[in-house]
Amino acid sequence: LAGRWTPPCCLRALRETARHVVGILETAGVRYWLEGGSLLGAARLGDIIPWDYDVDLGIYREDVGKCRWLAEATTAPVEDDEGFFWEKAAEGEFYRVHYSRTNRLH
Repeated sequence: LAGRWTPPCCLRALRETARHVVGILETAGVRYWLEGGSLLGAARLGDIIPWDYDVDLGIYREDVGKCRWLAEATTAPVEDDEGFFWEKAAEGEFYRVHYSRTNRLH
C-alpha cells in the first residue's frame, strides 16, 4: 500500500456501498445528487477521489420517509438485507450507510 491514500479494497467497498445506496434510493423514488468531494471526483476523475473515505449524497428531507432504511434509521441504526448498516448521524441532519457493522466506510 506504499504510496496509496485509501487502500484499493476500501475504494472498492466505497463504490459497492454507493451503488447499493443509489439503487435503493432510486427504487424508493428518493431524489438525490452528488455533493462535496464526491461531486468533485466525478467531475474530475469520473470516480471517487483516491484519498476519500466516504461518498457524499444529498437528498431532500421530505424524501427520507420514502426509503424504508432511512426511515428506520431515524430512530435507531438498522442493518439492511445485504448487511449494509444505516444510521442517523449524531450531528446535524445526516445519515450514514456503512459497508457493514465493522467496516465504517460510508
